[in-house]
Amino acid sequence: MKRLRDILQKNAPTGTSKATKLLKTLEEAGHLDEGRKYIDVKNGEKIGIDRPHVLGQKVHGHLENGRAVNQDGSLSHGGEPFRLTKAQADALQRANFDIPTSRLIESENGDKVNLTLERVLVELLADLKKSLD
Repeated sequence: MKRLRDILQKNAPTGTSKATKLLKTLEEAGHLDEGRKYIDVKNGEKIGIDRPHVLGQKVHGHLENGRAVNQDGSLSHGGEPFRLTKAQADALQRANFDIPTSRLIESENGDKVNLTLERVLVELLADLKKSLD
């Protein structure tokens, strides 16, 4: 949202404070500050730490490669599983993130795994369950 602030300030006519008033209103309403703070990794790399800004979201870190990890060590913002570098994992752990020893960021729902099963497989599993009961 810093970009919105810069655009409004850059395009504000000289001698007016409309852009300033709009910025202040948006900030007070909480629409400009996502709460991103940056932590240093190494060699100039940074991770942006965001507070939840959408219902159901968790505190999460944005890596420079576009990936994101939740504070509980699960995948954030979808995407494929990935492995943090040692430096990234160390920096996140210093910021109170619970990073797995393997540094592998896999499931967006912690230990839960969502699967889509073919109907025939669901029926087969139901029949197997009945036979075991």
